[in-house]
Amino acid sequence: MDEGLTFTVLGARGSWPVSGPDMLVYGGSTTSFMIPLGDNVTVLIDAGTGVAAVDDLDTAEPQQYHIFLTHYHLDHIQGLQFFKPMYREANAFTFYGVPPDAMSLKDAIGGIYRAPWFPVPLAETPSSKEYIDLDFAPIEIGPLRITMAKLTHPQGATGYRIEGPRATVVIATDHEAGDVDVDDNLVGFATGADYLLHDAQYTPQEHHELYEGWGHSSWQDAVNLAERAGVGQLILTSHDPSRTDEALSRLIERAAARFPATLAAYEGLHFAI
Repeated sequence: MDEGLTFTVLGARGSWPVSGPDMLVYGGSTTSFMIPLGDNVTVLIDAGTGVAAVDDLDTAEPQQYHIFLTHYHLDHIQGLQFFKPMYREANAFTFYGVPPDAMSLKDAIGGIYRAPWFPVPLAETPSSKEYIDLDFAPIEIGPLRITMAKLTHPQGATGYRIEGPRATVVIATDHEAGDVDVDDNLVGFATGADYLLHDAQYTPQEHHELYEGWGHSSWQDAVNLAERAGVGQLILTSHDPSRTDEALSRLIERAAARFPATLAAYEGLHFAI
């Protein structure tokens, strides 16, 4: 099952999806990542609009989807509403997440299927579904071992460390650096990872002057963590929706001047895991 496993970026834009001639290189779909395990089993991390790319992979055979959610803000779950596999009775979904305060995981996901904002209730989508509340204990799915860490984000968010047969990737999207305890724990969590996908929605100046407390980091924060954790490759993600390809490339140049093994996540980026 683990032969040739790959991790693929389906979407890396933060806040809301964008399009246009200046957004073609890095893409405009919101956050979603995929690890197909074979045998009709697929692991997804978040389900922003990028998850639509999975529609074409859904075959007539029953499929099993394991979806790990970092949190429940719209840009990380909005792809589910029109996700075609949800509407096939043969398919099975298992959702994993830390439930928000005073709400179940099922209700948090079902909120986007509610009138008057959407015509089809979650309960009426034909696929079978299971909901697993995460308690930060490790989870194993096939050859993958998945552990969790707390991130700093309004209403909370969860980071994931995914250890595969050939590589380890840590996902820390929607995280605002600055809480010493959380950041120190995240350093330990990411130490030795082959790949670190880290929030870099802002420049340092933007973050300091405009966006402190909004739940996102700068490229400088991402580099600091990558250096401290000794990761092999830093991949900046959760791109600001107004950041053009040209501006994002300049941001990457500045980050790579400090940490050379840096690139920006883009739709279709993939690597062995």
